[in-house]
Amino acid sequence: MSRGFYLLNAPAALLSITAFRLPRRIAIFSFGLFCLCAVVFVTPAAHAQSASAWSKRGADAEVREDYDAAYEDYKQAHNKSPKDLRYLAHFERMRFLAATQHIDRGRILRQSGDY
Repeated sequence: MSRGFYLLNAPAALLSITAFRLPRRIAIFSFGLFCLCAVVFVTPAAHAQSASAWSKRGADAEVREDYDAAYEDYKQAHNKSPKDLRYLAHFERMRFLAATQHIDRGRILRQSGDY
């Protein structure tokens, strides 16, 4: 059989291994529908957020003292609205705090002998 046959039947082969034992056409259709839903409903949610929503997520992460997550969220807010100085200030402050936290963690690991 040609290599194309195996590539086209890969989703059906993966699904037929499970306990469901669906007919091949239903299995292929289900797998395709699952992939389509994953792309349509999950991917745009991360890109559709506004700068203020990213900033709010960053503020929440900052309260939890998760400076790496706050840095990433403020970075997204700054990318969405680069002319807004509030987002730039939050972004630069979190970059400094995250770097400081990494340096402190490195010092602690070095003192304990964990290189």
